[in-house]
Amino acid sequence: MQFKSVSFKVFVSANMLMLGLFAFFLAPAILLKQLEFNGAEIVELLSIYMGMTAVISAVCFLTKKIGIAKYFLVEFILLAIIFAYLGYKFNVLNF
Repeated sequence: MQFKSVSFKVFVSANMLMLGLFAFFLAPAILLKQLEFNGAEIVELLSIYMGMTAVISAVCFLTKKIGIAKYFLVEFILLAIIFAYLGYKFNVLNF
C-alpha cells in the first residue's frame, strides 16, 4: 500500500486507531452494559468513524486500490448496522 500523501497516511492511521479503540474498549463496554457516558455520544463518535471509513473507501476506489477499498466498504456497512442499532437502542434515531 503506497500512498504518496502523508496526510492520507495519517487519516488511515487515525481510522485504524479508532477501530482498535472500538474493538477493545467500546464493544465490551456495550456488551457488558458498563457504559460511563451516554448513548448519544457513542452514536456521535460512531458517525465520525463511519465518515472516515467512507472517505478512505472512496479514495481507495479512485486510486484503483480495489482490495483495500473493499475492506473499508465492508467496515462501513458493518458500522452502519451498528450505528442503526445503537441509535435505536439509545433513542437517538427515531425509525
